[in-house]
Parts: sequence; structure tokens; C-alpha cells
Amino acid sequence: MSHLPIGQRVDQPGIIDLGWGHPDPALLPVGEVRRAFDAALSRFGARALEYGQVAGPGPLLEWLIDRIERDEGRRPSPDEILITSGISGGLDLVLSALTRPTDTVLVESPT
Repeated sequence: MSHLPIGQRVDQPGIIDLGWGHPDPALLPVGEVRRAFDAALSRFGARALEYGQVAGPGPLLEWLIDRIERDEGRRPSPDEILITSGISGGLDLVLSALTRPTDTVLVESPT
């Protein structure tokens, strides 16, 4: 069995590393993710493990559209929703679309 790390997090007793922004492992919903994964595999089989649609998985888009309609009273079209693989990629897309090189961007501190 490999002893190479699976992720970036390195536990150091007595030290809280704020550099990476890792949440406390006790806060991570392992059981809920396991149940969701099992449900997706039961419903979609091997298709759940394939490369997804560019716009995002259809069932997720449908769920988001229904949720937005319920919460905001309007039903968005699928092209109004952008699903990213994480916050860094999403911020990169937004900032690339809205700014140009040499623009000034104000952010909260600490970020």
C-alpha cells in the first residue's frame, strides 16, 4: 500500500494551518456524500462515472432550476446557470470575463 498523500492537507499537532483553507475534517459530510454517491450509482450505473456534459450533469441542472424557481419565483433557463469544478475555477472565469489586465480588483482582507 502506498504511503503517498491523497490530498494537500498535512496534520501537524498543535498547528492550525490557515494557508490552504482546509475545513475541519469533522465538518466534512462523509456519510452524506457516500449516500449520494451510492444513490447516483444505483440510479445511473456506470454513466455516473463518465465524463459529464460541458454545462453540467442534467439532473443537477434540473434540480438547480427547480430550486431557483421555488426560492426566487422565476424559472431560469439552463444557459443562465454555470457549474464549475470549484470556487477557484469559478472566480477565474468571472474575473476573466469582467476584467482586463491592469484592472484593479478590490477584495476583502484577509482573502
